[in-house]
Amino acid sequence: MKHLLYLFTIMTFQTSLLYGFYDTDMDGIDNLHDICPQSSLDAIVNQYGCATPQHINGYIQLEVTQSLFFQEKNTKHHNVRNFSLSYSLSQWRFTFATNNESLNDNAEEDYYYYLSYSLPSHQFNTQFSFGTKFASLQTEEKETKRKNDFFVIIGESYQYNEKQSFFYYFSYTKSGETYNPNYTIDYQNIRNHSIGTTYQWTPRSYTELSLSYENALYQNMPDYHAFSWYQSYQLSPIYTLSMEYRRVHSQEESFQKLSLSIGVTFD
Repeated sequence: MKHLLYLFTIMTFQTSLLYGFYDTDMDGIDNLHDICPQSSLDAIVNQYGCATPQHINGYIQLEVTQSLFFQEKNTKHHNVRNFSLSYSLSQWRFTFATNNESLNDNAEEDYYYYLSYSLPSHQFNTQFSFGTKFASLQTEEKETKRKNDFFVIIGESYQYNEKQSFFYYFSYTKSGETYNPNYTIDYQNIRNHSIGTTYQWTPRSYTELSLSYENALYQNMPDYHAFSWYQSYQLSPIYTLSMEYRRVHSQEESFQKLSLSIGVTFD
């Protein structure tokens, strides 16, 4: 069960990395957020993609997400709330995010820090991200501790036409062990592969569909695959609304997840 939530988290990061991937006028602002998508190549633009004589200092984005998990075997459901805070400057983005897990009534909250760099070209865009997870493991065994995870994500996107693109992501996670004086749990390192497509309905609305495959966190457990649907609406240059559905499945267990997110951009 814990591994399924971990897969949810990695997929969420991969979805968030798609921001900034499609930039027709190559001004550093993705098409999904570019209010002026035909800026000249020598123009200095603000966070909305429009030319401005002002000095650009980057911008901050805050996103709050409310999610509902459905555990299919016992029909239980759980509500969780998370948030992410990112600072973007040119092709760089630094992100802090929470991953609050409350399945089976066990409180666990982890904190993620990661840095992303986007390398755009005419039709292709390559993105590199690396970071760490600071685990906050709450258990009755006070001496039990969880070491941090370290991960790297590499993604490639191909702009097929003005509206549709295709992408592939690979992530590798060096899993930290859980230990106390009496025992140690040595988790397997995680490899995740994701493929999908994004279709931009309007300059402010797009849909993403993806499939993912990931090996199990524990030995002698079946691998997982997942389907994800993601819809984003840019309500204004400041506010963004997004919805998501995911289903993660293995031979032993399955989960579904519904999420609603509100994003705010600050100058």
